[in-house]
Amino acid sequence: MAYEKIMHFVIYKALRSVKQNKKAKFAACVVKGSRIISLGYNTTSIDHDIVAHAEINAIRSASKKLGLEHHGSLLGFTLYSTCEPCSMCFAASKYAGIKKIVYGISLNDLSKLDAGKKLRPRKQHSYMKDEIEMVGGVLRQECCDLFSRFH
Repeated sequence: MAYEKIMHFVIYKALRSVKQNKKAKFAACVVKGSRIISLGYNTTSIDHDIVAHAEINAIRSASKKLGLEHHGSLLGFTLYSTCEPCSMCFAASKYAGIKKIVYGISLNDLSKLDAGKKLRPRKQHSYMKDEIEMVGGVLRQECCDLFSRFH
């Protein structure tokens, strides 16, 4: 399936980057069809920017690369992420016009891997319901291995 091929790429890039940035295990890319437009990693520690999540960085990068500046400009694009997006990243995806999000591990999975943290699954507000297709569990075990290996 095409989902796995792109998710393999995201995991591969995360594995290469995590040696310099432990938080790079949170990796994401923006895709149009089968073409990868941009790649992003969590750079919150490196950039001292609390909103520099992988998904936000991938959306920013795609916007710059494509010269976009308007709400809904990424309509028809798909966001891939090694982990289910948090509420902020989900809202940014919606604002950007992304209609599908494909992810590896869920926030519940991540919470179990990091027993010290209690992460809340994203609450889907009624105005967002059914507006973004969510495809979870793609290469879940490989993503779990990535997160547990670089804990």
